Amino acid sequence: MKQRNTIKGIISSTAALVILTQLTIVHADDDIEQRDGCTAEAIAAAEAYDPGSSALTECIGVRDDFKIVVAWNSSATNGKILKNNDQKVGQQVVNARNLVKDYANNYGMTHGDKYNVVVVAYAGGVDWLKKSSDPIAIEMVQDLLDKGIKIYACQNTMKSKNLKIADLIDGVRVVPAGVSAVVDFSNRQYTYITP
Repeated sequence: MKQRNTIKGIISSTAALVILTQLTIVHADDDIEQRDGCTAEAIAAAEAYDPGSSALTECIGVRDDFKIVVAWNSSATNGKILKNNDQKVGQQVVNARNLVKDYANNYGMTHGDKYNVVVVAYAGGVDWLKKSSDPIAIEMVQDLLDKGIKIYACQNTMKSKNLKIADLIDGVRVVPAGVSAVVDFSNRQYTYITP
């Protein structure tokens, strides 16, 4: 019985030490310094948005040769971020923009240096690549292109929608088949996401 109480005491002491250590780590960030891959800006942004949340904010690790293929295959819209409700932009376009902004703002990563993103648009996703899209969609696509992100439109989809290259935002490239291009990038170790 005495040995069992001793073991319980050791376990309790160890658990208390772990909890105290964790509390110390949480409160050590009060001065908002860089922690575990997070920049000071990411910690400050979390704190400004939701006081106290910076203690729970964890960031991804910054890696070299981070490769992502983003599939745009939907015309579903996101109106919450738009200043003018008459303008529409694709949810997938917004998510790609947010991915790039997150890497730049919270990790100091630049496209082509620490990571590489390509976008393959097919089906409804090609709608966001047209010069006749709403201005905010064009602006977001152009911003991605300006950052060096290659955006490809599916020629099969273009044929079905009677679109020509001249109908696309300048800088958009084409591939014969969007789905095949996604598979090709995946086989070249690009992480596939369809936001």
